[in-house]
This record gives sequence, C-alpha cells and structure tokens, in this order.
Amino acid sequence: NYVFGDPKTAWEYAEKTRPYLNGGIGSYASVLYPFYESLIHIALWNTYSESERKAKLKLIQANQKQLMKWMKFAPANSSHKIALVNAELARIQGQHGNAREYYDEAIKLAHEYQFMNIEALAYELAGKFYLERMQEPLAQHYLRNAVYAYQQWGAVAKVKDLEESYPLLLAQEKSSGSI
Repeated sequence: NYVFGDPKTAWEYAEKTRPYLNGGIGSYASVLYPFYESLIHIALWNTYSESERKAKLKLIQANQKQLMKWMKFAPANSSHKIALVNAELARIQGQHGNAREYYDEAIKLAHEYQFMNIEALAYELAGKFYLERMQEPLAQHYLRNAVYAYQQWGAVAKVKDLEESYPLLLAQEKSSGSI
C-alpha cells in the first residue's frame, strides 16, 4: 500500500502486524518493518498535529537507531534504507540540500547492494521531491530511472502506476526513444 501511494492503509496493516514482530526477530521482515514504518509516518506527516509529529519523529529516530545498529553487522541490508529515510526526513524538514544528497546516497547504495526495489523507490521519491520543488527536468530524470528500475525488478503494476501518474513526464521518454 505504501509503494502504491496509500500510506494510511499501509499504516493500518502495519499496526495489525506489530504484535507479531517479536516472533520473527532476525527475519528479513524485522528489518523492513522499521524502514517502512518510518516512511509511512513521513508520508502521513501533514496529517499529524504538532504533538503527534514530535512523537512520530522520536519513533522514526528510534527506528533509524535500530537500523544503524544492524548496519554494523550487515551494511548491505540497512545502509540504503537509512539513507532513504534520512532523505525523506530532510525533505519534510525543509533541508533540501541534505535531501538531495541522501536520495543519491540511497540510490547508490541500493544499486551497489542489489536492492533493486529500494533503488526504484529511492528514484521515485527523489522524482517526487524534485516535482515538489518544481524542477521538472530533474524529476523526469529520477522518475524515468524509477520506471527502469521497477521494470528490471519485474514490478509491472508499479510501472503502469507511474506511467499513469506522470504521463507527460514519462511519455516523452517513449517518443524521444523512437527517434
């Protein structure tokens, strides 16, 4: 649900799974949960009151601390996730220069460690960041790379979703590619 732009539903499902997390300590899901939990709360940031934001920020920081602890033992599994959450945090805090750096770091690390799904997500979130900043050429670059990475990963439905969400930015790719 998060990947398809529905963080509210994603959070509803995430809350239902929380009681079962301790049963899977050491599983890959236990690494994914704090990562996506943080991204979901950042996506819902504008719906929270000021006091809720403070509580969510503490939770996100605790999640980041946990991921950093795990990164000491397996950087390949966590470093790109930490960078992507840092990018999104910098974005909502108005630290645009930091956001840019963290998006690129997340993309580079996800690519290096062959997490194509996170690489694609990082490209997509960076593309949305640049759209918010009204920097269409950069947004187009990142969104095109997101589509390519999702295609390589085999996420056909996500590619279709992006093409429907950004038809003008992504349609130019097809027409310029045929010349």
